Amino acid sequence: MVEEGYRVLSNHFRKFSYMELKKATKNFQEELGRGASGVVFKGVLADERVVAVKKLGDAHLTEEVFWAEVSIIGKINHMNLVRMWGFCLEPKHRLLVYEYVENGSLDKHLFSGNVLGWNERFKVALGTAKGLAYLHHECLEWVIHCDVKPENILLDGEFEPKISDFGLAKLSERDRNNSEMSRIRGTKGYMAPDWALNLPITAKVDVYSYGVVILELVKGIRLSHWVVEDGDEQETELTRFIKVVKRKMQVEEMAWVEDTVDTRLNGRFTRIQAKKMIEIGISCVDENRSKRPTMDSIVQTLLECEDAVKIHNQIRECYGVVILELVKGIRLSNWVTEDGDEQETELTRFIKVVKRKMQIEETAWVEDTVDTRLNGHFNRIQAKKMIEIGISCVDENRSKRPTMDSIVQALLECEEGLRILDQA
Repeated sequence: MVEEGYRVLSNHFRKFSYMELKKATKNFQEELGRGASGVVFKGVLADERVVAVKKLGDAHLTEEVFWAEVSIIGKINHMNLVRMWGFCLEPKHRLLVYEYVENGSLDKHLFSGNVLGWNERFKVALGTAKGLAYLHHECLEWVIHCDVKPENILLDGEFEPKISDFGLAKLSERDRNNSEMSRIRGTKGYMAPDWALNLPITAKVDVYSYGVVILELVKGIRLSHWVVEDGDEQETELTRFIKVVKRKMQVEEMAWVEDTVDTRLNGRFTRIQAKKMIEIGISCVDENRSKRPTMDSIVQTLLECEDAVKIHNQIRECYGVVILELVKGIRLSNWVTEDGDEQETELTRFIKVVKRKMQIEETAWVEDTVDTRLNGHFNRIQAKKMIEIGISCVDENRSKRPTMDSIVQALLECEEGLRILDQA
């Protein structure tokens, strides 16, 4: 199907008239944001799809280049990239129509008064890496974003990230001379040194910017700002941050990860993931671009980390059930029927009862909990510690479950405490 010489790529990607978009946005009433390339407005199409409409500057590309590039971008489809649904190309108007992403940009969640949870941060790190890997390695045309930053990472209702603004003037055929792209610039603080050194621009500039973002996800502050050192020497917050972290890593400080993560999380994060994200971030911002990883290798590393955490969580949860069964001496994994035929596990019922007794500080709650077949022949300190560990292990919020090494440490301390008491 051909419309005024333009090919309609699909039912979801089409040419809009200016009047359609003017009506959809109620005369461009609700502004969502603005940047170097234009201003974005919220709108609702005739088919009730909510959209973000970007009005481009008057001098933005020739008509031929505009069409060539939107036709390519319109074919790009990945869950971690904001989808372009169409465009408007009229003598005085050039607009792009994107899907609307309801939770706005990452910077509003990461640097504001609200604290973005750790699970959401890891999801953003992984999803953003997947989106960039798709642009770099899976598209027929080679797409370099050139401006990866929190403002260009949008979050949907489930806090799944979607990269925006990867559009016009950032496409290159894989065999094109990349010196043609030297005029493109990103945002200060997120730009790779490659730009300043006038090196040929490759996907490694995006890797650098991603490194800054992933470290900001860990630390929870802007690392792109400049700070003044003694003697008025300036360096970025990023440079200072990396110096400190590398020094702590080299001397093998035990708590270097804990000292690095956003303090607003109050320790509610997964250490394995945080450590891996810091290591990835530092490797991404290496001044020597040949030492920076590729985005597809970063995705693979984060997926392996995610799998390791899932296995670790399953082990912890299973261990929690086992240690409570050791105390109680019965199967806690069985299902029982409550009044009204509602079912719950023996474990759920057991924990309800124990927590209630702990809250009202019943004197004999430990004795009431331990296997009656032991006839009181058990150590109360050990039993109490095992119950507390078991309950913490089966917490539905996995971020609140202890690590296995901390469990080992707690049990060893309990054992050592008893040994000291016996000697006394």
